[in-house]
Amino acid sequence: MGITLIASLMLACGAQARPVSREIASVYYSPEDPKPRFTPGHSLAETVLNYLGLTVTHFDLGKGLPKFTDPHEFRGILVWMEIDRLPDPEGFLTWLETQMDAGTKVVILGDWSFLQNLDGKAVSLARVNRVLSRLGGIYTGDWQEFTFDFQPSHSDPDMTGYEAGIARPLPPFYSVTASANGSVPFVTAHTAQGSAPYVLGAFGPSGGFVMDGYAVRFGRNEHDRKWILNPFKFFSRAFDLEEFPKVDTTTLMGRRIYYSHIDGDGWRNVSEVRGEGEQTLLDPEVVYRDLILPYPDLPVSVAPIAADIDPTWAGTRRTGEIARKLFALPQVEVASHTYTHPFQWSYFDNYSAKRRISRFWPKQPRCFRTLHGISRYCR
Repeated sequence: MGITLIASLMLACGAQARPVSREIASVYYSPEDPKPRFTPGHSLAETVLNYLGLTVTHFDLGKGLPKFTDPHEFRGILVWMEIDRLPDPEGFLTWLETQMDAGTKVVILGDWSFLQNLDGKAVSLARVNRVLSRLGGIYTGDWQEFTFDFQPSHSDPDMTGYEAGIARPLPPFYSVTASANGSVPFVTAHTAQGSAPYVLGAFGPSGGFVMDGYAVRFGRNEHDRKWILNPFKFFSRAFDLEEFPKVDTTTLMGRRIYYSHIDGDGWRNVSEVRGEGEQTLLDPEVVYRDLILPYPDLPVSVAPIAADIDPTWAGTRRTGEIARKLFALPQVEVASHTYTHPFQWSYFDNYSAKRRISRFWPKQPRCFRTLHGISRYCR
């Protein structure tokens, strides 16, 4: 009844129904990031966007500007690059403006690659601000390199401080003020003397932006990354997802789905748990005894690294026997963590089985490293 009423109202108003777009176009520049997996759009944003019910397609600006067959194909565009120039920044800004005219939301994070070309020629402020003003800011052309006198203000405290606070002194930032057409800043910087605030993050009618250094805080290594920004709240508002129907992958026909999976990392590790007769147990033996065998109603997939149970590689009679016992349980589904637990998936870009065998299956005497490179042994 409700759907019929809505459809009737749409027809009466001359509106045309179309599928709800769940696609986000994330752009990157391959001379800087050869593959999408190296980009923050993938490594940081994509999981959050998936959780919010969206899928992400990555487009390489090194191959030209993306061409969309349908102006409503993509719900939004994510610009998150770690470079400060592009071959054709003016063309890129024109493309962004065209997409916003069609109703596509735009989000800009990271460094601003659209301010100059590869030769260092600057783009005019007027051209930059035709895009930026629709995201909540106006760029003055200045760069605040020395920030000791600045301190942040949070008009929406829940939008920042998600996993980490803003570093002090503040990271350098572009001098941006609030635009006049519906700007909603949520974090700004001002001096103790009460200077006019500079906008570090804001929403506008066509999306939003956050300055580089104010979305994610990086530690001493590439894995030490913490969100300053609340990415769920930010992307939800910037891409207009508050009333957006989200796919819940944990339900089927209204019933909750139970997921359980065990990777086989550490299959040959010796635990600190004792079995009968004070025998030291292997990790999978503890999992079998305490976590799986007592719960026949809880299905689980178990994925050993095959080399850990294959005696021609690194397996033993004991590691193979516990695998057989696990796989014999009715609540266990057999899975695999491959033979070698590859860490560098780029190895398979131009895969050759013959090359792999010659590299990883040496002639006698056979010497092996453990799969995580901890020890070496021969047999």
